[in-house]
Amino acid sequence: MLSGLADFFGDLLSVFARQLVLGFGLLVILGVVLFFLQRTIQQGMARRMGWKSVVYYTGWIGVPVHELSHWLVGKLFGIRITELELFEPDPDSGVLGYVRYVPPPLELRHLHRVIGTFAMGIAPLFGGSLVLLAGLLLIAPHEVLFKEAEHFAQLSADSGLGDIALGFVSLIEITWRGVFHYGVFDPRPWLFIYFAVGIGTHLAPSRADLKGAMTGFLILLGILLFADGVALLVIHLAKLKVDPIQVTKVFNRVTGPLSALLVLALAINLGNLALMQVVSRLVAKFRSPA
Repeated sequence: MLSGLADFFGDLLSVFARQLVLGFGLLVILGVVLFFLQRTIQQGMARRMGWKSVVYYTGWIGVPVHELSHWLVGKLFGIRITELELFEPDPDSGVLGYVRYVPPPLELRHLHRVIGTFAMGIAPLFGGSLVLLAGLLLIAPHEVLFKEAEHFAQLSADSGLGDIALGFVSLIEITWRGVFHYGVFDPRPWLFIYFAVGIGTHLAPSRADLKGAMTGFLILLGILLFADGVALLVIHLAKLKVDPIQVTKVFNRVTGPLSALLVLALAINLGNLALMQVVSRLVAKFRSPA
């Protein structure tokens, strides 16, 4: 009996750890990278062109997408929204817009709303990424882009870090080659870049967003652990063999597309960073006294 319990808890910890690392782990890493990339772009623009450049050159596009993502997901989960400001810059606090809501009580009948606060907190990552993807698909060849994204997803699942890094570089190249598919003299890629900078500069959740999402995230992890335990208990009682890798692959079918979406947003935002470095340095050079 003790041996059976040890096998059960060993399988449970193995499956849960793999889900955290290969599922949530990748999403967390991509979210953190996008957060610091966004912050770097904003700080570079503010330092060389002033805070108003962040607000009025990019904020009027990116902030409404950010706040609407919060609002829409909150509504989907039945969270009570009390106030929505799509774009109201405050130079003292640095706040550009906000969504205020009533935190749901930690009760069983409100559990879906508590989990919804987590989804609501990270919603701008995926809302902004979806808008970027929609814009990209309007100007880039679909087949080439999707083929490269699929190839990178395969590398991420089966290859080492070196191959994954090379695959990511290739994805960045294909993405930006697709942006300029119609040539550098066509206005469409430049219009896309402007909107991509605006959305990408306000893509990641703020610290306040993440703080509000933490309780829902912990509850979600608890439910996932409980569901894993029930599933594995049935498997052990039926004396079936458990393969943690196969169980995790089922979970990754959900998180995989979300990770791919964030990877694409990351590829676009790296291009935004390079462009902003060039533009901000040129602006600073022309503004400096001769």
